[in-house]
Amino acid sequence: MPIKTSLRSHLTRFSEEKCSIEERLSEICDHDNFAFRDFLLHTICIALIRSYTHEIEWSRQLFHMMSTFDLKKGQGVSGFREAMVRLYDHLKSQHLIQSYGPICKRSPDTPMDTDDDRSLSFFFVTTFQSQKQCDAAYDYINRPGSEAARIHAMMMSKVADNAVFSCWSEMAEA
Repeated sequence: MPIKTSLRSHLTRFSEEKCSIEERLSEICDHDNFAFRDFLLHTICIALIRSYTHEIEWSRQLFHMMSTFDLKKGQGVSGFREAMVRLYDHLKSQHLIQSYGPICKRSPDTPMDTDDDRSLSFFFVTTFQSQKQCDAAYDYINRPGSEAARIHAMMMSKVADNAVFSCWSEMAEA
């Protein structure tokens, strides 16, 4: 039986019979389709790891930076994205950022957008474990002659001079 079909039948029976997870896992683990069992166990492990990681993420106060900018005339988003991914993947490999988000395009044509002082078109958010990590990333990027400085200069050469960088930290639950 193909893995997808087998998984679908187990999930359907699980929801219809309302049996316990333990009962269904026991039945699945006895299943003679080893590829399916391994796939399912791998999926469960990934789900547990993601759940655990999510709990860890929410238990600490992370530090964020929003980069808001326009691109220079003649520069496209794809060229900027390529340089950005290169820089941020490098910073991540050096443990200098936690994560970074996608490039987003501003939608100023809604009443929810109330920033009348700036008309910047693009932004993305970078997440750090702490302000200390953010400051270390800043120092690393500004180290003359470093790989990060070179990649950062290439990325920033595509950005207009009006970029704004805002930082904030999460507050502990009261």
